[in-house]
Amino acid sequence: MSWSFELSFFIFLIIVFASQALAVRLHSLVPMPLIMGIFCIIGFALNIIPKDFVVNSNMTAVGTIAFNVFVIHNATMIDISFLKEHSTDAIACILGSLILTCILALCTKGILGQKLSLLSPGPVLGSGASCAIASYSVKSTHPELSVYPWMIFMFQGLFSVPVVTWALKREAKIILNNYNDSEDETCALNPIENNKRSNLLHINGLCKKVPSAYKTPAYYLGTIMIANIFSKYLYTEFLTPYKLNTNVIALCIGFIFAQLGFLDKAPLNKSDSFGLLLMGLMGLMANTLANTPLDSILSLFGPIIFVFSVSTLVLILCGIAAGRLFGYSSYRGIALMANCMMGFPVNEMLLQNVAKLAESDSEKEYLAKQIFPILNTGTMLIVNTISILIVSIMVNFI
Repeated sequence: MSWSFELSFFIFLIIVFASQALAVRLHSLVPMPLIMGIFCIIGFALNIIPKDFVVNSNMTAVGTIAFNVFVIHNATMIDISFLKEHSTDAIACILGSLILTCILALCTKGILGQKLSLLSPGPVLGSGASCAIASYSVKSTHPELSVYPWMIFMFQGLFSVPVVTWALKREAKIILNNYNDSEDETCALNPIENNKRSNLLHINGLCKKVPSAYKTPAYYLGTIMIANIFSKYLYTEFLTPYKLNTNVIALCIGFIFAQLGFLDKAPLNKSDSFGLLLMGLMGLMANTLANTPLDSILSLFGPIIFVFSVSTLVLILCGIAAGRLFGYSSYRGIALMANCMMGFPVNEMLLQNVAKLAESDSEKEYLAKQIFPILNTGTMLIVNTISILIVSIMVNFI
């Protein structure tokens, strides 16, 4: 029996709220997507909730919007000046992600099979957007695999959060032991928000000339869609013979338009729609779970555990190697690498938790300033950008 729109949407919101509340209570050691996925799997299996309730709630439609705007949104958040300032961290993250991609794609075929081994690297290193792209890309050709990227999304934080938390606490102790009151203390207490504001200073194009009174949600979403339409036009009219993935084109257009000032930095954060669109991605995940047989979902638990065990070990080893190569502690290297399996907003929560280890406001500011690049580099460069490139390349060989 199908539910009405009102009931379907209400139940969807209850599931999302309960999942988020439980994740917060557990300090994200059990990630919100995993909790929500378990609620949905149990609900569908026991016929407590109808399998079409996500469609009836219209959250799949919201997810479709999110799917089309998040790639460009992520591209606008690339801060070249920040990456130059923290070039060693950026190089370490890129090398670590490439090593992990090669190992998963080439060395796990005997256990996972070629399809799963090729489908694993991008989602493991990515966010919900990367997982949505991977799921959508194989839906028509290999529909039985479309749930696999979402299951990776569900389990990411279960492996990355404990490792990053442990490494950051050790690194924070080293930083505080070396702390000197004469150090530069000009950073803000919340450097993630400060970085968002600093990005705005680099905009010198058309978007800066638009009066703030006109910058409504429709404006921000509309500018993203202009970039999206333009990227698809380029692909259709000029780039189809080169077999480039449309998401790669969208990523490039989003980055170029932001650098030229045609797009605001992080437009979804200013559009009052970021949270709703994130729930839309959750809706796509729930709907995929609803349309996948329970035995197929359960059969993927083994490959998921194996993939994340390998990925966590590889990134820890890469972090230790990066520390020795670039002259910083192994804890910093491990946190830097493991964070490539985890992004905003979880890393912001971890930053605030680590700041509690400081005893004074000046120590908190100094600690936050030192920890922020560890968390922001991987999120900006790997989770939001390179993972999409990896997905777009790998799905061509499945």
